[in-house]
Parts: sequence; structure tokens; C-alpha cells
Amino acid sequence: MINSVGKRIAIFIVTVFIATFMTILSVDALRNNVFDFLVNIYEDFIAIFYNNSLEDNSDKKIEEIYVPQYLPEGFEIILNDNRKTVVLQIYSDAKDNRIIFEQIVYSIELIVDTENREYENIDINGNTGLFYIDRGINHLIWNDSKYNFQLKAPISKEEMIKIAESIIPQ
Repeated sequence: MINSVGKRIAIFIVTVFIATFMTILSVDALRNNVFDFLVNIYEDFIAIFYNNSLEDNSDKKIEEIYVPQYLPEGFEIILNDNRKTVVLQIYSDAKDNRIIFEQIVYSIELIVDTENREYENIDINGNTGLFYIDRGINHLIWNDSKYNFQLKAPISKEEMIKIAESIIPQ
């Protein structure tokens, strides 16, 4: 027997939720609209899944710091921030253009917002990368099965690929 008002309200809310959910699933027009809504939201993103679990990442850390061996002329490092799971390197030139390089512990999932953007797969030393442009900045994302790498800069795609292909452990 239900002996408190709070429990009765909770049961009522759960019952209404289940009834609403069952109605949505049983009526084709409602079910299709809900699923179409979810698909439209998801089409604005790319999810990159990796074959490991949360438990696999719990004790991971950056063991080797990678650095680019090639940089376009005039770029020098202005920030090198090393954390347990992320390394951030920022390079700048005389015009204050910035190249941002991130090395991140290999993760389970990486979400990339591709709404209103075109993207293409790029080969980086035998690994598949994702290249896209966001607000005039080129982005290149790839991994080597140990680390995820991200490169962001207002330079050409060809220069981005040259930088990415030159990255080696320090």
C-alpha cells in the first residue's frame, strides 16, 4: 500500500511518462516525427567511436609528447601546456596568426559539429583524418590508436597536412 503523498505523486508521474512513451511508440505518425527529429539533430554532428571503454581510459596519460617537425615560415611556439591527458601547443607568427596543436589521450568518442560545414577524409601517415573548415579556420583531426590529435589554423589544407605528417614524439 502506498503510504505517502510523495510516493503517490512519483507513481503518477512515472505512469504518465510510460503511457506517453507507449503512445508515441504505438502511433506511426508520432513515432516517425520523434525519430525524424532525433535523426535531424544527429545529422549535424559526426561521432567518431573508438574500440575501448571508459575503464580502458581511467588510468591513461600522455606518455610521449608529440611535436611538429614542420611549421610554415615565421611560426614560433608561444605556449606549451602539458597536462596528464592533454598537451596544448600554440604557435604564432608576426601577424598573430595561430596554429593550435592538441594531443589528447585516445578517447571513446569524439563529436564534431558538421552543421553547415563540408568535411573530407584525409590520410595522415596511414591514419584516417577528418578535415573541415569552421568560421574560416581549418581543422584537422586524426589519431594513431594511442592519441587523438587536433590541428587548427588559418592556413591552407596542404600546409595542415604537412604539419600533421611531420608530427613525431619529442
